[in-house]
Amino acid sequence: MKKFIVFLLIASLLLMCVACNSSDESDDRSDDDRTEERIDMDDESNEKDKESDKKDKDSEKTDKEEGIIPGTEPSSDYEIPDDIDTPDDTDKEEEKSPTEFSWKLENGTLYLSGQCAMDDYTQTVSYSHNTPWDDDDVRKVVIEDGITNIGGYAFYECDSLTEITIPDSVTSIGKYAFYKCKSLTEITIPDSVTTIGDHAFTYCSALADVTLSKNLTQLGEEAFFDCDALTEITIPGSLTTIEENAFANCFALTDVTILDGVAVIADEAFAQCSSLENVTLPGTLISIGYKAFYSSAVKNVTVVESGAYTAVSSDVPTSIGSEAFAYCSSLESITIPKGITVVEIEAFSDCKALTEIVIHENITSIEYATFRDCRALSSVVFENTDGWYVRRSVSSKEKTDVDVSDAEKAAEDFTSTYLFYYWYR
Repeated sequence: MKKFIVFLLIASLLLMCVACNSSDESDDRSDDDRTEERIDMDDESNEKDKESDKKDKDSEKTDKEEGIIPGTEPSSDYEIPDDIDTPDDTDKEEEKSPTEFSWKLENGTLYLSGQCAMDDYTQTVSYSHNTPWDDDDVRKVVIEDGITNIGGYAFYECDSLTEITIPDSVTSIGKYAFYKCKSLTEITIPDSVTTIGDHAFTYCSALADVTLSKNLTQLGEEAFFDCDALTEITIPGSLTTIEENAFANCFALTDVTILDGVAVIADEAFAQCSSLENVTLPGTLISIGYKAFYSSAVKNVTVVESGAYTAVSSDVPTSIGSEAFAYCSSLESITIPKGITVVEIEAFSDCKALTEIVIHENITSIEYATFRDCRALSSVVFENTDGWYVRRSVSSKEKTDVDVSDAEKAAEDFTSTYLFYYWYR
């Protein structure tokens, strides 16, 4: 019995040994399989790396053939195909070009140069402006040939400016360009200039001598407003319209000559010129605006007839505007231009020195109180005496025929009998 038990124990041990050997062999085979898989993956990766290296070498070879070194820009010898856009060096050349606007301030003299236009400078909220030079240091301005305009606000309130030279290359003067230059005494505007902007010389209180361009086509509003020292002015015939308040409040102005070609004197253009005595108007004039010569000292108004009228907008009335010569207490006589067809309300009111006036044949309407308080008026001559009548108001249907053949009686009717009536023909 003991022998049998020993036999079973030995048999069990042998079986256990056999089982362990089998497990080791299985593990060995698994390890071998995994090793082989890793080897296969490494081989595949190596193949891909070889292909990538080959492509890089081919690309590098191509770059070298085309003159391109990897990591750098194309060499200077590299020729860029014609169909590829490249940066233009022109801008750099223009920036350095002598045509660019430049300025220099030396010992009070400001030099402006360049083959170009000046910028328009702007006014800020604080009423200053953005010119690059110090206005307080500018006593003289020299604009060199090539500059094509004087920019807006360029010399705004340059209080010390006394002299300026403008070349023939300049064609325009911007708005407020010389506003309040209180020390500027004279200026000659060359014939190349066609435009003077609004307020260009406003409040230039020392400006006594002005020569305008013979080719001027635009004179802005208040261009010479309140130029206290200005004594005389000639307006060229190239100008169609003298804008509003252009020479108003020029208290020293004594003589105004407006040449043939000018068609319109706008509202208050010469208002309150308290020394103005002599005015010469062109035959081309068709419109004198509201208060155009209001409260000025004008004595004589002479018209040089040309027989031709300047074409202007149909919106411009062919009239002497309301109060155009009102309170011209020194006005003694006036010739009305042939282009005028209507004399508006109170056009000559309070002209206390006016003694006579001629109503030419083209006038068809004389409005309410035209000659109010013209106490010296003793003669009104009508070139065409036929068909005149009066109405109490514009809308009134009633009319009264008036005989205007007698100049003295007509004067009485205008200043008394039919003073507050509308006259028509």
